[in-house]
Amino acid sequence: MTPGLILIGTAGGVLLTIIGLALWDSWRHIPGAPRALWILRWTTTIILLMGALLAWQEGDSQSLNPVPRLMLMAALATGPGLHPHSSSLSSALQVLPALALTEISLLWSAQPSDLSGVSGAEFGNGIHSAIEWTTVLCGGLGARTLGQVLSQLVAWISSTERELGSWSDEEEGESESVSTEQDSDPRENDSPVVPDSSSTTTYALLTLLISAMTLVNLWQRGTLWTGTTDGTRLVGAWLIWSAAWLISRSPSWLQTVLITGAALLLTLTALGI
Repeated sequence: MTPGLILIGTAGGVLLTIIGLALWDSWRHIPGAPRALWILRWTTTIILLMGALLAWQEGDSQSLNPVPRLMLMAALATGPGLHPHSSSLSSALQVLPALALTEISLLWSAQPSDLSGVSGAEFGNGIHSAIEWTTVLCGGLGARTLGQVLSQLVAWISSTERELGSWSDEEEGESESVSTEQDSDPRENDSPVVPDSSSTTTYALLTLLISAMTLVNLWQRGTLWTGTTDGTRLVGAWLIWSAAWLISRSPSWLQTVLITGAALLLTLTALGI
């Protein structure tokens, strides 16, 4: 058993602990649980980064094999903010994509050594190496965005249900204030559930990646577009994400669906699927 495999298993166990503690806290409200979850997420991020480095050194240093790729993406998806979250259930939902990536990397590590380099991305030169690493970073941030969208979507649904219940009770008890209540009708609340920070960072990095790929193609091949599968998917994800930003005045559910689809496509592209 290699050190990288041990770190992958440890990270997976800590992520399961995070989810279990978060669910328990949402039910029992354990004192200090949000801070404990915040510390555990940072610990998991460090473990995954160390595991990615070890897995890369154990493999072919000239290629970005699937295991370090997956662990790096999981680390980016796991990392919490600078301050503990007030909602434990939010932490549990946010790490679900990271847990999926970690489990996939664990299963991949268990494959025979002759398959460990399958679909590894060969580095032709420094430019292509930078593009490949940036694609993985975008994929990790895309997975992080998926977790945050899921977390905020569940929180928004729960909040809307509570407001609907409160609004219904007030409507039955105070029929004379119907017009006032209608102005604050929670059923008309269409607040965005898309996380601004993660979504903005991912979109900005993806824009830089698309620009760099275009310049490289123009410099080396004399054309703006080569028609590769990964390139097509990246441009597709960027176009979907751009459409989500352009329709900011449309219903928030449409913007959420678009960004979720773009983040999922970006994550799958980084995985090489």
